[in-house]
Amino acid sequence: MGEISKQEEQKFAILDLVRLNPGISRQNLSQRLDLSSATVSNFVEELIKRNLIQEAGSKNFIQHPESISLDNFVKVAKEREYLPS
Repeated sequence: MGEISKQEEQKFAILDLVRLNPGISRQNLSQRLDLSSATVSNFVEELIKRNLIQEAGSKNFIQHPESISLDNFVKVAKEREYLPS
């Protein structure tokens, strides 16, 4: 597997936190990852467009579209070209 950029690492960290904390807020993601709210918002919008996460009830809360294991999570991320093969 090739090296991934810092932005891709940050997006993966967002995905992981969302997987572990369904319904987490963008503000909480920003605080926990020490990223600006604008950066989190941009990454979240991109991940939503890729169908890797979805908004939960309001635009402030995010969850995975389905409950999946970490192995499946990585497989889906690779299939959707989020992670290099």
